[in-house]
Amino acid sequence: MTSTIGDDIRQTFALAAMQREAKHLKTSEQWNRTNEIMQRCARLREQEQLQFHRFYDTRVDAARRRLIDATGQVHRDLRPRDTGSDRFDAEAIRRQAEREVRGAHDRKLIKIGELEFQKLTALVRQSDRENKLRDEVRIGFHRAADRRSAQDRRNAPGPEKPTGPVKD
Repeated sequence: MTSTIGDDIRQTFALAAMQREAKHLKTSEQWNRTNEIMQRCARLREQEQLQFHRFYDTRVDAARRRLIDATGQVHRDLRPRDTGSDRFDAEAIRRQAEREVRGAHDRKLIKIGELEFQKLTALVRQSDRENKLRDEVRIGFHRAADRRSAQDRRNAPGPEKPTGPVKD
């Protein structure tokens, strides 16, 4: 499964948008959970990059051996033995092994990005529910704590909804 440039751009934009949205959470607990998720995924990316560069040659060699083994297996092609050519091309096998190793590395990075996106999406949705409930409770309290007389409450608008940053 190969991804197109458009898919990569969409995924990158979605992750960046979710990271931006997650940075605008209200409470310190929500902010701490957001930072924890983002730092964990950054650490995973960094480890994957380090492992990729450190063991690149080893991974390419293992992939090359696997490709050689697959190429060397007996193929049941119904052809006379005298026809055909040797299908072994060392340079082509090395290039294919390098493509596979880089592809596996890219897939791991994509999985980390998807994990971060899912976790941040869940956190933002949960935080929105918590903040909405907190705002509803605050508005209800202001309505119940309205000390004006009955006639004043009927004629004048009630206390305005609280605006500004939420205090815990």
